[in-house]
Amino acid sequence: MRLRPDTALLIALGAAAVVGGLFWGRASLPPTETEAIAAVARDYVAETGGEMTDCLARPGPPPAWITVYCDGEAGRFAYPLGRDGRPVEVAEDGA
Repeated sequence: MRLRPDTALLIALGAAAVVGGLFWGRASLPPTETEAIAAVARDYVAETGGEMTDCLARPGPPPAWITVYCDGEAGRFAYPLGRDGRPVEVAEDGA
């Protein structure tokens, strides 16, 4: 059985739409906790010369999703992150 050219074109366009949708859908997902922690740890290492193992994370006070704490020779730093993995402002008292 041979496909007509217009049918083959529709199948090819449909396949391209599925692949593109999966690609862009995956790109729009928020980072995982591991990805967010690793990104902050890499920045911490680049800025202070510390170790990635100096960093750990805990659930952050709202509106933070998680707060990454890095504690090393350069001092103790806290990086509150929103669900999108970007830094957020948190009140000093944590409320």
